[in-house]
Amino acid sequence: MSEEGAERAERTAARIASLARPLLIALDVDGTLAPIVDDPAAAQVPAATARTLERLDALPDVQVALVTGRDATQLAAMIDGARYWRVVEHGRRLLAPHEAPAEVTLTAAKRAGLDAFRARAEREWAPAGARIEEKARAVGVHVRELATSSPVEAKRVLSEAAAVARELGLAPRAGRAVCEVELPAVGATGDAVGATGGADGPGDKGEALARLIARLGVRGVVYAGDDVTDLPALEVAAGRGVALFVRSPEREAPTGLAGSAVDGPGALAAVLGALATRLDACRAAPGSPAADGGPPGATRGSE
Repeated sequence: MSEEGAERAERTAARIASLARPLLIALDVDGTLAPIVDDPAAAQVPAATARTLERLDALPDVQVALVTGRDATQLAAMIDGARYWRVVEHGRRLLAPHEAPAEVTLTAAKRAGLDAFRARAEREWAPAGARIEEKARAVGVHVRELATSSPVEAKRVLSEAAAVARELGLAPRAGRAVCEVELPAVGATGDAVGATGGADGPGDKGEALARLIARLGVRGVVYAGDDVTDLPALEVAAGRGVALFVRSPEREAPTGLAGSAVDGPGALAAVLGALATRLDACRAAPGSPAADGGPPGATRGSE
């Protein structure tokens, strides 16, 4: 990292370190902690970043949460994150540290809709170069590789996938080179919907983050994310602490976002590393609040 980049990381870390405690550090995973790769199944959080998260989570009055569109099983394949709060499936499920995810069961009608979409995807878009990803309650159509060789074809596949999803009564969600298709919210199915889309409907990372903040009683909040699906959570964090948008060639920081931007997962890892070092030093300093026991912290664990 350049000297200028290191200085930016230190300045951002200083801003975060000045937030009130208890502090929640909530982080999107794909494209934020883990570099984006062609095959979603191959994505991993780098080992050095994972160690930094462990350092942060071990600090007094600091808690780490992983926020992702993946389901709990997919997240576990990317990082050993059972020690953290986990917001999975775009906020549809909230798991406390060491809480095992419940088995996903869908009615025959709901499963039939997703199965019909997946079959269409495998038949029509996989041969064109798309990767089809099955989640617990969703199906993703990824066109990252296709977009490199044929941007027009990639755009066509994403457009068709969204249209077919709507025809089947499903809910398409756009992301970075992906169309993720989920079960619909109340209205189309008649299912009861909770704060984040109900038992099976679309989740919302912003609503989920607000629920986690209330549950933990934290006073300072950081959220980092890289895609349009992260905007609701970034807005929540901006009103309570620090919002960090992780830029990429595919996504510039949105106009009007009340937050800062960093250039990719490597830059964010540098911020988190600088933050861990800074907070460690504050804790060790004689007479510091952390060294003297610090302010009362949020309850750790499942409460």
